[in-house]
Amino acid sequence: MGLFSNNKKLCPICGSPTPRLLATKVADMPLCKACADKVDLPGGALDRMSLEQFQQYIAYYDDNKALRDQFRETKRMSFGFLSGDLLVDEEHRLLRLKGYDGALVFPAAALKSFRFMEDGKTLFEGKPDGLHCFHSDVPERARALQPRIERFLIQKEEHERMERMERMLDRRERRSGEPDDHRPDIPAPRFDVQAPVQRFGMEVTLDDPYWKSFRDELNAPDFNSFDPSVNDYLCDYDNKVSELHDMAFALARVMNPAAREIWDNDAAAAPAQAAAPVQAAAPAVDTVAELQKYKMLLDTGVLTEEEFAAKKKQLLGI
Repeated sequence: MGLFSNNKKLCPICGSPTPRLLATKVADMPLCKACADKVDLPGGALDRMSLEQFQQYIAYYDDNKALRDQFRETKRMSFGFLSGDLLVDEEHRLLRLKGYDGALVFPAAALKSFRFMEDGKTLFEGKPDGLHCFHSDVPERARALQPRIERFLIQKEEHERMERMERMLDRRERRSGEPDDHRPDIPAPRFDVQAPVQRFGMEVTLDDPYWKSFRDELNAPDFNSFDPSVNDYLCDYDNKVSELHDMAFALARVMNPAAREIWDNDAAAAPAQAAAPVQAAAPAVDTVAELQKYKMLLDTGVLTEEEFAAKKKQLLGI
């Protein structure tokens, strides 16, 4: 017997020794490692089981071995380290909800429906007749942020210009031996505007005695806080939606090998709209001119450093 085996407490399923520490339990009875490794249940399901119900589950799991042996992964979507995975075997029309080989495998007949969503709004929905695809307004809402991005980039450019000018002034003062009066640092501006979509979600509905549904989420792309670009954002967004679409179509083919895509009235135009690059607006010059005017007043001594810093904050919106 191993150091960490408990001779006095045997597994109620197979009679093997159970771990002394951190044993998986059913009906307050510890399981051996081999039986515990067979547990592939929704969260909390094991805690609600009686010993008899768990014995029935073990029989179901053992019967599932033929499908597990047959499963060959052709497509996978991961939802993060602490979340699950969705794996598909398109050839044998099978799916799995966990990344490890011992997880349960479900046949096509168990897959009732599925949805992929962005912030709760359906993008792709699998039904017996095929994959239903829906229009997203995210590209349009992303492009609507272009004027705010243009204003931010002007603020950023002016902040960088003023930083360069202040460094030059510091060097000049050090060379001339003038007192090095500390000028307050102004933090670099950040583009803290919320992106049009925050989370992608997935929901699978199953006809199974233990798994009725599976849900998980993925983070959506965001704007770069210091160098935002609508085109870069839409490129990241399109890549993620394409990944979701590929998995959705694979699931649709599991449900029905002859599945086809069924687009709603507006969705057919969506890919072309998303691919169109955003034309940058002509940069505004008011902020630049105002800053240059106040810098001249600073250089001639009309404004103090504190007054100039306050004006710069006001003009840059920081």
